[in-house]
Amino acid sequence: RPDTPSRRAVTIPFRSIFAFLPKHDLASLARVSKQFCTDARYALYHSLDLSDIDDHPIDQCITVLASKKEIADLVQLFVCPVFPTHSPSFTLALTMAFSNMRNLVSVSLPHFLPDILENVSFRLRSVTLRQESMPDAANFVAWLSSQPDITSLSFPCLTSSSDLSILFSSSQCAANLSRFAGPPPLAA
Repeated sequence: RPDTPSRRAVTIPFRSIFAFLPKHDLASLARVSKQFCTDARYALYHSLDLSDIDDHPIDQCITVLASKKEIADLVQLFVCPVFPTHSPSFTLALTMAFSNMRNLVSVSLPHFLPDILENVSFRLRSVTLRQESMPDAANFVAWLSSQPDITSLSFPCLTSSSDLSILFSSSQCAANLSRFAGPPPLAA
């Protein structure tokens, strides 16, 4: 007999519901079914903010993103206020993680990473760098020109505007910016 409205399965937007659940509940829900796993992973990794996490879990998270492309592909916003180490193995894992995060559109990092960011496939719209100075401003401006979709640029901890004066002397780099936060002489 044909499906009647009362007999049809109702599709519940779990992805929308899961966005409001605590992370520890999402990990449990991911084990319920394939659909729950897919939606819980999306809720866990879509907007990945590592601000309230200790060094060791940050290292573990970067390792997961480096080794599991299907998870790294979910990340669209990535916030990592500190890097737990500067060891060669962490740098390699971070390079692989950024290479895998093909859908990344917003990033907040402790400092600019020219060697890691120069060959990425994603096109950012928002960049926040928390460094106090920009010793490699020329490299940053060169990289910035390879990211034409950036409309928001923030340097909340930068203390000297001279570090980035080159940014605004190149109209190509600053042309698409609709939001800039940095030292007062540059932000004016």
